[in-house]
Amino acid sequence: MTSDTEDIFVYAPDVPADIPNNDVEQMLQNRIERIGRMKIKNVKYYSKLCIAVIRMMNEDDKIHLISNVQSAILDSQRGTSIFFTDQLELDAFIVLDRNASKFLSCEQVTSRLKGIFKINEIVCELISDQFPNVFHITLNSLDDLVKVANTREIQIDNIVVTIYPRAECTFLEDLPPYITNAKLLSAISSESGGKELPTTSLYVQYNNDTGNAIVLTAKFIKTWSIENVVTIDGRK
Repeated sequence: MTSDTEDIFVYAPDVPADIPNNDVEQMLQNRIERIGRMKIKNVKYYSKLCIAVIRMMNEDDKIHLISNVQSAILDSQRGTSIFFTDQLELDAFIVLDRNASKFLSCEQVTSRLKGIFKINEIVCELISDQFPNVFHITLNSLDDLVKVANTREIQIDNIVVTIYPRAECTFLEDLPPYITNAKLLSAISSESGGKELPTTSLYVQYNNDTGNAIVLTAKFIKTWSIENVVTIDGRK
């Protein structure tokens, strides 16, 4: 049985990024209370992560929201919705400057990140030998992830490091030899609605030697993340 003093949380992990920040918390609370026919304590929205944390009144309401309600439509005209869960992926991708003279090991990256962000536990792995400057880290708590997400660019041993919290990672293979990073960026932006995407939301790196590319996209770039198809010069 849950203690009366213990916080009970439900998460909405993919809140659309284009909702005005000052409206999100109250809008979500009103919508959840209406469709779930329940009262909740409050909603905390983390805009840089597109995560809403819903503080519940009791365990029964938590189970009802996750198991029975499951999701909520936020805007029927645009087809935007959220889903409810009690689990979060607490991860991020760490990208070192691809032009650095040498790259760091997982152990070195972990040690530096722990010192910079005052975090005790980090699990780090290299994504691929073909991209020795891209690492995936897993954290132990949402508080730790918020620390990392609030600082999107740091320096480690004079190497510029960019952080992509909760990003989707995709590999593109057998690309034609005339491909460039700029062409890939342009193509993915087109597949995502034609809007120019901020560098903190999209990262592309093409490996000329292997003909492969790695793509990191923020979770709110759903159009391309779902399809994972890129069209260049009329060819997919």
